[in-house]
Amino acid sequence: MQMWQRRILGVLAIGGGALGIAIGVQVAASAGGVLTWVLITPFLCLYIWGMWCGVCLVENRNDSTRDNLVFWAFQVPLLQSPYFGYFFTSGLFSTITFQPSETKWGFLFWLGSKFEISLMQAGRPLVLGINLFALAIAVFLYRHSRKAPPQTIADVCHTPDRDGGRVAG
Repeated sequence: MQMWQRRILGVLAIGGGALGIAIGVQVAASAGGVLTWVLITPFLCLYIWGMWCGVCLVENRNDSTRDNLVFWAFQVPLLQSPYFGYFFTSGLFSTITFQPSETKWGFLFWLGSKFEISLMQAGRPLVLGINLFALAIAVFLYRHSRKAPPQTIADVCHTPDRDGGRVAG
């Protein structure tokens, strides 16, 4: 992966994570109550982990591509139903949705971070969605991780010998 690609994806993960934490803490503080914090804490942890993934990607650390792939994969699905709902994005999303009961298609676009979880809300219709932006990044990261050569100890250490070459590991 080229450095400019690492930087763009890293900034999206870091900035989206920071924004998500700010929004999550604000929502939890205004709603109050222990149950709100219990429901929001996993999302705050995801945003913190996303920031860490972004830093690791920018610094070109080992397994940063794989970790970022998992982070972006968490952002792909959107599910809303009377029993359970899940939605998580960091930085940007463009989601195509489908509501089977009305055979209705929709499109959502958002610049920023957003999360939602719902449990046992009988009035909600079934809505399925895919975050196309996160899916594109996840596919990009997956393809890159598949064609990247395995790293050796010499690649990781970058230790030159006296002649200016690399030390064989």
